[in-house]
Parts: sequence; structure tokens; C-alpha cells
Amino acid sequence: MQAWLDELAGPGSRLTLSGAVTSMGEYTTAEDPRYGGVSVDSYRPGRGGGAARRGSNADGPYALTLYTDAIYEDSPEEVVRAWVTLVLPAGAEAGQRYTIAGFSDAEEREVQAHVRGHGNAWGFSRQVAGELYLAELGEQVSAAWRLEAAEGRGEEARRVVAEGAVAGLDFTPQREARYEITVNGDSEQYLGRVSIHETPNDLAVSIGNRIVLDVPTEIGAGEYALSDQAGDGAIRVSLMRHEVEEIDGAIRFSERNGVFDAEISLEASGEDEVQLSGRLEELDFDR
Repeated sequence: MQAWLDELAGPGSRLTLSGAVTSMGEYTTAEDPRYGGVSVDSYRPGRGGGAARRGSNADGPYALTLYTDAIYEDSPEEVVRAWVTLVLPAGAEAGQRYTIAGFSDAEEREVQAHVRGHGNAWGFSRQVAGELYLAELGEQVSAAWRLEAAEGRGEEARRVVAEGAVAGLDFTPQREARYEITVNGDSEQYLGRVSIHETPNDLAVSIGNRIVLDVPTEIGAGEYALSDQAGDGAIRVSLMRHEVEEIDGAIRFSERNGVFDAEISLEASGEDEVQLSGRLEELDFDR
């Protein structure tokens, strides 16, 4: 596997698929309109969902997704987008080798993996086995792997082999919320992704627990009041899970290279009593 990394001779990746899926040796479908968006190789916190591990910017677990053009045996004339996703175990360390299994079958110290393609029209997510060598893990990742996966049983099973390597792939942080929330005396720690949606008047920033901040599109660094009503420079907050009549708090934005982090604190009163204090990270308010 180290030899596969050496063959890259610098930052880059290669992904070879064989069996029921055959890679084409290039990647031309990154912007294919069939798939609704651009997809490029990524190294980021695990996204969670189902059996998939969910990660944080600081602590992981981290996921790698690598793309290529491929053909599927049922449609050998149609070139489609295909990819391999590999989710590392928590606490993964450079210089180590890890066995690979399917998302639902992987043990705590195993890599979760699947092979998918053509906008999830087909996939190989069970009967997954293989090995990954993790050469580098930090601001960049370098790794090599080989896995086999199958769908179906016995002689009727369709099988695919995925071999590949990636070197010097930069980390892509996620928009992230990390805070403590107390509701009527019961406290919990929350860690999750932040979503941002443009509305006719502002940006709806959802930070988990059905809490939404209505942030002005021209927000800048500085401190802003939080309230249940917009106006007078205040940012409106909605606590959709709780019955509150009044919200009071503050949020302080800091900016670096066009990306914002924020310290947030608020108290809300009404039928429910809510306190929240924490941090939002990597808020890329595209202007």
C-alpha cells in the first residue's frame, strides 16, 4: 500500500474499481447535471446517519470520499459517477493499518466503507472486507486501501474490488455547533452540524434542537443582541421545541478569511426556562 502512495508522487488520488463496476481511469462527471451539484474528493468529519459515524472538526471520526468515472455491468455504455466512502474509527492514528467492514458491520476499531454510484442508483454496502493503511492524518490525509464488497448471495452475488490511494488531501471543516443547553433544569451537551439557508430577508442559521437564528446577510464581526423579536440591531432567535415568551442573550462573531466563528449565550423564559451557552464554528456566509 505504501507503494501505491509513492506512485502518486505528490498530492492527488487514484481509485480503481473492477468486477461489477469498472473504473475508467479518469474523473469527468464531477459537474454532471444528472447528479445535482459538484462532487470532489473530500476529507471531513463523518456525517452520521444510520450506522455511519458522526464526527467533529476537532476530534473526528473523519471520513474520506474519493470519486471516479465508472461503468456498471448492467449499463456498459453509460459512464457514471462512482465513489468510495471510508469512515475512520474514532482516535485513528497515522502509521496504523485498519481492517475494513460495512457500515452496519464494522467494529469500533474498523473502518466503515461502501462503494456507490450513479446518484445512489446502485451500491455495495454489505459483505465488505479489506484493509486501509493510514499514512498521514492531520491538516491533510494520506492513505491507501483495498476492499472487496458484494451484493446478493452465492453465485448470483455481484462483486466489486476497490483499490486506491490518496495523498495530501486537505481537511474540509464542517459548520459546527457545540453548546450546553439547559431546559427546565435538565442539561445536555450538544454537538452537531449547522445548516444555513437563504431567505428573502436574511440567513436562517439552524444550530440543532430546532433553534434558528435569523442572521442579516451583511453580518460582520462584532457582538449582537439576541431576542425573540428582530430590530434595533438584534438577531431574532426561534426556539421551536420550547414554549417561551422572552429571549435575551448575545452572540459575538469573529471573522478569519471570510469565515465566521461565534460565541453564543442566551436565556429564555415562559412556560419553559431555557439557557444555552457555547460556540459555533466555520460559518461561511456566502455573500
